[in-house]
Amino acid sequence: MTNQAKLKIFMLVTFLSGFTAMVEGQIRINSPYTRYGLGNLVENGLDPRTTAMGGLHFGLQRNDLINPANPASYTAFDTMAFVFDAGIFGNMVTLKTDNLNNQGSYISISHLTFGFPITKWWKTSLGLLPFSYVGYDVFHTEELEGITTVTNVYLGSGGLNQIYWGNAFPIGKKLSVGFNLKYMFGSLDRSRGISFPDSTEMKNTLILSSIRPRDIYGEIGIQYKTTLPKDHFLVAGAMFGPQTNINSKIFYMATTYYGDITTAQLRYDTIDYRQDERGNFTLPIRIGLGATAGKARHWTAGADFLWQNWEKYTYDGQSDSLLNRWSVNLGGEYIPDTRSNTYYKRASYRLGFHYGKTPINLKNKHIDELGISFGVGLPIKRSRSTVNLSAIFGKRGTTENGLIQENFFRFTVGVNVLENWFIKSKYF
Repeated sequence: MTNQAKLKIFMLVTFLSGFTAMVEGQIRINSPYTRYGLGNLVENGLDPRTTAMGGLHFGLQRNDLINPANPASYTAFDTMAFVFDAGIFGNMVTLKTDNLNNQGSYISISHLTFGFPITKWWKTSLGLLPFSYVGYDVFHTEELEGITTVTNVYLGSGGLNQIYWGNAFPIGKKLSVGFNLKYMFGSLDRSRGISFPDSTEMKNTLILSSIRPRDIYGEIGIQYKTTLPKDHFLVAGAMFGPQTNINSKIFYMATTYYGDITTAQLRYDTIDYRQDERGNFTLPIRIGLGATAGKARHWTAGADFLWQNWEKYTYDGQSDSLLNRWSVNLGGEYIPDTRSNTYYKRASYRLGFHYGKTPINLKNKHIDELGISFGVGLPIKRSRSTVNLSAIFGKRGTTENGLIQENFFRFTVGVNVLENWFIKSKYF
């Protein structure tokens, strides 16, 4: 068996393993902010090259980069090449209040993507990406004066994923357009309850709910690339995702019970029960703008801006405590000398920063997030493939007004494979 055949088998096994892990995996991180909306959003996956550059996407265009955030970028694929990219990511969070600390962690597939040409003027990509994750368990106990102790409980787990198929086409020598068709699936499971641990006469209440989307949506992208003197370039790009209603199946059950909510409960009465009821949620309008400049095979620098109208989000016809989301992303990459015999000079070094407002609004605070990122691309000898590493240190939220601050560390490890698979052999 040839090395190329082994590589194909490896990629197929990796893809199927990643698909199984995403479908069956549950989120074990404890992040109370994932209680709102669709959870913590990672819509474009976590490719270590783009995350190391602060989350640059919309103006990035390279022949070895699969960039689902702007489908117009696929036109950069070589006409005789096949690109494969996959990785895993980890997230470690420390939750901080004025007087408490707690920690959680999670590891999962970050992305599984393929890119290749159909013709000289038609390039395509497909893959599997996470969309969001949910994981929290919040207990709040208070004393009702003259009555009893009351415990409010909020539990959540799960995540949403997406399979995408994208296509891109050049218009002239400098302009390209593209679109992604995406299929969203997964499950978000949320429970809330109220219990009276010191009372044997008052019944506890528990509400179990889950949403399982199964629907198709899309987005379009455009990029303009021009060459500048001395082998320099400039790329400007934009992406637009229209507002879409995502069809889902909803499970809902409200009961009264005796016992501890975290262990076995003895159900006393079912107040409401709905199984596989049809519903939907609103995926808001999403707009991204970005630009990069650089010198081919030497350096790249750029900036992105993302805005999304989460005020229009509804779930099963009801709104949430959400405001519009926006973020600014800055970053770049530097390669000392791609032709050097010294290994570290052929490596890629990346740095980035991001800041923005999440969709979450609590106690008159629009929750923000900032992070500093860095990474490295390590070339594999006698190939055009690389191993890519990235890390992000950041924080979300604040301890003001009794809120929670999340200090997080995220890392991603990925492999990028670039092979010439469409060249006919001269020998038989």
